[in-house]
Amino acid sequence: MLRKQKISLPATRFSLNNKGFTAIEFVIYIGVVSLVFLLTLAIFYAIIFYSGEYYDKILLRNEGYKIIQKIYYNNTYAQGVEVTTSSLKFVFADGSYEKIFATSGTIYLENQTTSSRWLSDMVRLLNFDLATSGKFINIFVRLENNKKTQQLPLKLTIYLWKL
Repeated sequence: MLRKQKISLPATRFSLNNKGFTAIEFVIYIGVVSLVFLLTLAIFYAIIFYSGEYYDKILLRNEGYKIIQKIYYNNTYAQGVEVTTSSLKFVFADGSYEKIFATSGTIYLENQTTSSRWLSDMVRLLNFDLATSGKFINIFVRLENNKKTQQLPLKLTIYLWKL
């Protein structure tokens, strides 16, 4: 029969001489620090890279909002509207008018005194189409940034409730 023997190990004390890191602690420390450094670089790269892309999207949205706001504002206060396939003319009660028309890759705004470019220099106009159906006017606009990386399609339907 087998007997259990008690094995006793000599009691040793570990002492750390308080002189610094051991080799394994140093390797682990370098690994953790390099991992944190790489993650920080990746985050900053993403912020820098995508900030330009978001800027382009915001620019297109602002230009699109400017077009929508002007058309709806004019539609609210205009007494008459004249529509062609590439222009929209709002006539007001005092005889003044505002004409929005597209030519050569941009939108122009014309009134009784002046005609001026209406879009930013950083945005190009791809499409500006108008279609009528009864008292409805459908407006299709497609904008693009100059880098040709972002596009914004707009579709508006306005109802000529005063006519």
